[in-house]
Amino acid sequence: MLRQFIFSLTILLVAITAKAGDVKLELGTKKFTVAENGTVSIADDENGTLLNISLAFYAPGWVKCSQASAADVKADKKGKNKYTFKGTMETKSSGSSTFAQRVAKEDGKLTVEFELVGGKSFTLEKQQHPFVDIALFKKYFADKEIGLSGHVFKMPVNNKHAWGANLSFPSCKLNILNDPIRGYSIWKGSYKDEYDHVRIVLNQSEKDKWKLSLTVEEKECKATDKVEGKEAVSYQAEFNKYDKEKIEAYSRVLNYPMIEGADAAYPRKLLADVMNNGSRSNLDSVEDWLGAYSTFINLSDRYNHLSIYDTQKKKSVIDDLSSKYAASVILLNKGDLDAFYKLSAELLDAISTAFAKAKTETGSSPYPGTCINTTGWLKRFEYAGFKKNPAKCFVSIPSPWSVTFSNGDSLTLLKQEIPENEFSTRDDFALKSSWVTNQWIGSGKYTFSVLSPLIGIEGVPELYIRSDDFDFSSVKLAVSETDLTALGIDKVLGAMQTSWLLIPSKDSGYLLVIFGNKPREADAGKNYISFKGIAGSFARLMKLPAIDNQAELIGECRFWASVALAMPVQVIESRKDNTITYEYVHEEKESEWGDTARKIAPIPSLALCAGIEIQDSKKTHISTGFGSYEYTEGERLSFNSLNPKLHVWRGINVKVTDGEEKLTKFKDMGATWVRVFVGNKWKDHEEGYRVIEEFITLAQKVGLKVLLDPHDFVYSVDKWVPEVPDEPEKIQSYIDMWGRLSQISMKYPGVVVGYDIYNELKVKTSKAGWDSWSGLANKVITEIRKHDAKTPIYMTGICMANPEGFTFAQPIAQDAVYSFHYYLPHSFTHQKIDHKSSRAPFAFYPGWLPGYDWGKTHYGPGRMDWWDRWSIGAGMWPVFQFAAQNKVRMHCGEVAPIGYCKEKASKSAAYWTQDSIDWLERYQFDWNLWNQGFGLNIPEVVPVVEKAWKR
Repeated sequence: MLRQFIFSLTILLVAITAKAGDVKLELGTKKFTVAENGTVSIADDENGTLLNISLAFYAPGWVKCSQASAADVKADKKGKNKYTFKGTMETKSSGSSTFAQRVAKEDGKLTVEFELVGGKSFTLEKQQHPFVDIALFKKYFADKEIGLSGHVFKMPVNNKHAWGANLSFPSCKLNILNDPIRGYSIWKGSYKDEYDHVRIVLNQSEKDKWKLSLTVEEKECKATDKVEGKEAVSYQAEFNKYDKEKIEAYSRVLNYPMIEGADAAYPRKLLADVMNNGSRSNLDSVEDWLGAYSTFINLSDRYNHLSIYDTQKKKSVIDDLSSKYAASVILLNKGDLDAFYKLSAELLDAISTAFAKAKTETGSSPYPGTCINTTGWLKRFEYAGFKKNPAKCFVSIPSPWSVTFSNGDSLTLLKQEIPENEFSTRDDFALKSSWVTNQWIGSGKYTFSVLSPLIGIEGVPELYIRSDDFDFSSVKLAVSETDLTALGIDKVLGAMQTSWLLIPSKDSGYLLVIFGNKPREADAGKNYISFKGIAGSFARLMKLPAIDNQAELIGECRFWASVALAMPVQVIESRKDNTITYEYVHEEKESEWGDTARKIAPIPSLALCAGIEIQDSKKTHISTGFGSYEYTEGERLSFNSLNPKLHVWRGINVKVTDGEEKLTKFKDMGATWVRVFVGNKWKDHEEGYRVIEEFITLAQKVGLKVLLDPHDFVYSVDKWVPEVPDEPEKIQSYIDMWGRLSQISMKYPGVVVGYDIYNELKVKTSKAGWDSWSGLANKVITEIRKHDAKTPIYMTGICMANPEGFTFAQPIAQDAVYSFHYYLPHSFTHQKIDHKSSRAPFAFYPGWLPGYDWGKTHYGPGRMDWWDRWSIGAGMWPVFQFAAQNKVRMHCGEVAPIGYCKEKASKSAAYWTQDSIDWLERYQFDWNLWNQGFGLNIPEVVPVVEKAWKR
């Protein structure tokens, strides 16, 4: 028999006709034909061919290999009505495999057993198993019901899944039982094909060996039939690797609190159906909903800020949009996604129009962060329960059940014991997030803001605090103007003369608790304290450092007790010429203690970082990590910005081998420069230098400026090291390379506008690491300046160019532009990069995202973090701090999400790209989009980047 390779689905689905060597069997009214290669055809006299059964698999590249193309098949008769078939199945991409098949008519039933064994080099498409393909004749099965272990489908359908032990065809009285219990899927054939398909996945019995046994019987049956005793198996336990990952990942996301208004009941129901009933297609629906939910978070952010602006400016723009916004929430929650997307697009357009109108009328936009300002607010909760991360640049938001201060003290404000890595059972809370503040709304309202260290609590019948870091055995309170007395909990309420209490912590500091009214009851145990009877009032708490002077300690408590009555919770930012203005929104409360409210205008962290002198500023004892928390009295704050408007280079990364057509395309889209990376492709370095010079001449012709990035041409640091490797020969070759490149560049004045002297150094974050790198950088710069006195030097930070790499940075001796790469959170921007498969779980932005578990899965274990526009900025904190403190210019050499986003998370990719670029533009950083499998590979990212390039 000739060897055949069949790659076309059309060819594979041709009906099997009887040949001279075919085996013919009968069961009841059904006629079975077993072809020479073992494929089974079932027919009856009235309808002709009904279905065909064959073995198949997908080779790499999704090349389908069917039993119909098997070679060297040998058929043996083993007795009456018993036959075996053995042969080989292979494609160019899969290598060789052998199959064995037993067909037997016994006890009025037909048994077909399959076994596939992979050879030494046998390879399947990633995460695919071989399967039995049951081809259903379209003309017969159209509009008829079939049952997949009780799941009823009316043909034709496509991409439907189930799990179980039997396949029922009531219309032709056929039932197929499989062993072991497996997963089914239904696929619609193309319009040219005569067949639709049911596939049953083979069971992998050991490495490179798969088996399945089918029993075919003619009997009266119903589409709802199940096989008793064989259907109780857990569907989830038998999912393939990626389905399991999706179930786990999406369950985690949906167990975290939703943005206010959104309800996860609909996708949770879909996911439960997947786990309980094997409705595999519902995983796609869950992904669709999560994608729409990220759009809603993006919409909600803009809507909330327009509402804040309206309230502060006494406008009413939001009133015209409120009903449509409420309608969009309803559409999302019930899963009507097409209607939701249509309405949300209308809302976003209307909000953008309102923003533009407001900016024209008042000079400020309702959407913060739209003006050039390097000295503004970033959403970092260091003093308000920020969960500190060793990387110092990842963000994690405090919540009522997880407050961890920057010194390590932690507490929870809920009685329920919630594991550190879980928010499950916390779906009774909703999150309302804005530029500077998060509010948790559920059984009470909890407010965390970067504007002050106060944590706001209201609407709770009991203030409950549990922690091992505070001493609840004795509570301190002010009993006179000058004295603090330690009292047991049984005496606290009777002796209270102030609105506040002090609870000592292990670091000699205090937890300051402020009440709007006097609690009726108090209770304390080994690691908790509670106060009841405050439901109609409010409470505030904060962490105070150790203050040795008693008068100063009492003064600090009184100050914050008065601020608690007008807690700053929102802010509107504007810029006119070089003057930055902040208008603060205060949450005003009344106190039965008779305290006077105090409105303050806190000074932004980066303004303090930059050393800006602000008239009438005052200090507190609270530390911000780079100085004291400072403020001015009142509701407004203005100061002069140190940043004039600069020319910003905006562009993309390209390969040194990219041609004129690609460069012209980027030029026409609006890019003003390219970061050209060379790589280590040339063992002959002279050839590399020649190609680099050719590229510079091409860029000159097209009209694009060039930032030279050798990447790892000539020299590279391949392994993580504490400091730059000091290998004299390699170091000298690196220095010489830059001498050569600067000489080439000087032949083309004005074309090369920067030298990016290293791509991503694998040097660990430390002072020693930075000092080592800056020492080498200075040698490189010295060499460059021998040939080129003016072209800017772009010096990338350590730690693979992540923002963390600037934690210990100091400016080098020569003037330089400092460069970093931005991909946080990697679990979003690098999703699926380890799997390289679209079947891995998708990550959606904005929303809850895990840390990247490198080498395993982008849905890493442990606590998830909230990522949105404001946490994107917080992730750049080390870079912003370095720029503000040292008055230097910055550059983002790479920024983009990976192309794996595009199937389900393309909108998320566009939101992330827009938010990241907006932060770079706000700080006037030069930037280059990364595009090798990232960036413009995602259709919805293209207009975002093109618009940014044409600013």
